[in-house]
Amino acid sequence: MAAPLVEVSDWAGGVEIRALLRKNDRSLARRYLDATKQYLALHREMLPDYPYPSFALVENSRETGYGMLCFTLLGSRIIRFPWILTSSHPHELLHNWWGNSVYVDPDQGNWCEGLTTYMADHLFAEQRGRGVLYRRVALRKYTDFAAGDRDFPLAEFRSRYSALVFRGSGPKNVAKVEWEAPDSPLTVRFTVQGLSKPILPLRAPLLRDVPEF
Repeated sequence: MAAPLVEVSDWAGGVEIRALLRKNDRSLARRYLDATKQYLALHREMLPDYPYPSFALVENSRETGYGMLCFTLLGSRIIRFPWILTSSHPHELLHNWWGNSVYVDPDQGNWCEGLTTYMADHLFAEQRGRGVLYRRVALRKYTDFAAGDRDFPLAEFRSRYSALVFRGSGPKNVAKVEWEAPDSPLTVRFTVQGLSKPILPLRAPLLRDVPEF
């Protein structure tokens, strides 16, 4: 990763957003900044305010796909795949709520991966009319992986090596959704299985248009 990086920055409300690239590719940087703006606006209607002062896309010489506190570290080839703007990028941004703000207790399993997948990957597929296909593919992968004696409870999910279990069955099983409307706007509460309290209230309905890039 150690190399000079070219920074392009902007603001999304009170959040500084940045693209740190290995080459001066302002067109690519602009696409990621615009995408980040729109995803933050989308999450603003669903979640409490973004919990940190900044978020950055950082280009890595190695082909990684990591989500860290306030930034995502993606490989040079990966960030140039067009579908990353509507898959890995919003997924890693959302981890700044689930995982990097609301933390995971390792003893209870990495529940935040399933919830992040539910509120990013699955949500966007659903809003583009591809929800049934997304669920079918995810469950097929999970079924193939879990054949024989390889299945295990969600509470035992720990790392990327068991990600098929959590990304396949996690979005289906991770949360009980409670719709409440005592006041306006509508409130949505997620209760993670095995926890006694709702982990966070979500504002506004989940279904709305998703940005196209």
